[in-house]
Amino acid sequence: MWLLEQVNQLARKISNATRTSPPKRVNNSHPMDQIDRTCYSNSLLRQPLIAVSITEELENPLYAGILNTLSNHCVGTVPLPVAISGRDNLNDAVEDKWMEWAVHNKIGSALREFRRKAASTGLAVLFPFRQETTHEIKLGFKVYGRNDLTSPSQTATDANIEDGVEFNRNNEVVAVWIKEDGNDEPTRYSSIEDDTTTTPVIVWSRKRIVDRWPECAPAFAIYPSIRRFMDNITKGEEMRTAIPMFLELDLAAYPADKTYVPDGTFTYEPGMVPTLPPGTKMAAFNAASVASDRSQFINLMASVAARCIDCPMNLALGDSSNHNMSSSMTDLQPWKYAVDIDRHDFEIVVRLVFNMWYTRAQLVPAYLPISSFSYPQLPVLFNYTVLFNHPDPVKCSSSRAQDLVSGASTLTRIYADQGRNARRELRKEARMLGITVQKLYELILTSRSKVAFQVLNGNQDSSTQVQETA
Repeated sequence: MWLLEQVNQLARKISNATRTSPPKRVNNSHPMDQIDRTCYSNSLLRQPLIAVSITEELENPLYAGILNTLSNHCVGTVPLPVAISGRDNLNDAVEDKWMEWAVHNKIGSALREFRRKAASTGLAVLFPFRQETTHEIKLGFKVYGRNDLTSPSQTATDANIEDGVEFNRNNEVVAVWIKEDGNDEPTRYSSIEDDTTTTPVIVWSRKRIVDRWPECAPAFAIYPSIRRFMDNITKGEEMRTAIPMFLELDLAAYPADKTYVPDGTFTYEPGMVPTLPPGTKMAAFNAASVASDRSQFINLMASVAARCIDCPMNLALGDSSNHNMSSSMTDLQPWKYAVDIDRHDFEIVVRLVFNMWYTRAQLVPAYLPISSFSYPQLPVLFNYTVLFNHPDPVKCSSSRAQDLVSGASTLTRIYADQGRNARRELRKEARMLGITVQKLYELILTSRSKVAFQVLNGNQDSSTQVQETA
């Protein structure tokens, strides 16, 4: 509450300083309700809003769940590289060693935490460091959020540093200043590789770097109302279950014109109300409400943060009980598009991490094939964990078969949708069957021809039946 009061006071000062007309008076009890929305563009509100986001993340399970959903779906377990160098032995070695290193050094966890920090604070920093591990490559990563950055007390006159982020003339990030334990002043870490920096930090934001707002900031004006509503519901239900009781005095024994104290003792149980004056009785407002309306209202307000990142309500709440399969998949389809866009924007971070690992892997003796030195920058694609599948496996199989026959899809795309490598999977399958990879390819082509013939016959039979019926 104190934090929101500070946000409110700061917003009023900014509003009064920037308005040409007097601010409108808002008659709401909560400070967040009185913040002028035009002040969101002012950088002075950034720190309080980030503090509100961190507080909500610690105290609001719905908000924390939305951040978990976003980071888990964007990153998945860990992005799977698919090397396309043209040399299968190098491609296989790179893919295997990457997964081995990612498991030992918890790279997937670091990337998910990095994405979560970027959503929670508006900006995240991935800090490479030497990790104490038994793996040959000691590269690990620490994650810092926007709340871990601060500007130094003394800077050069031409330095453009704002809230711990240093920009150049083109508003590009060149360094960050990180608060470290035991130091009064923050430490500068460059985000670009130069003569003085061999391993730069990685700075990323979903929105523009110069904005750096929490991604769900518009929902913070609604969360106080949700909390008040939930508190009132909790108090009301506690009052109902307490079963209030009181003692009613007999007017014949205790006349109302005189003051009497009942003789003896009476032990009050928890939830009981003390004795009332004679001639009075307890009354209360009718607090009855329709359970379905209350549930819908809570779900609507609780999903406002999810809508800021295009996440559907049923996924944010973890409840699809009111949806059938079709409506649930319809709601999830736009979320899949949003995750694809987010993965595309986030892949710059994954590629920078991969390049750091690949550069170190080349320096470890006998870790990668000698042919790796022919590729200073290895060409690579990335597959991610599949989000959702249709619950009916027969329909999924039939759809994939028809797409392969028609040429609408390929084995590479299908395996990529499952987060796997088609080349590696087919090679394993051939080894398990005891045949060559070329023979397996021939069998796959033959099976496609059979499926195509069946589909063609099925279509012809259907057209014949329609003609006969006509």
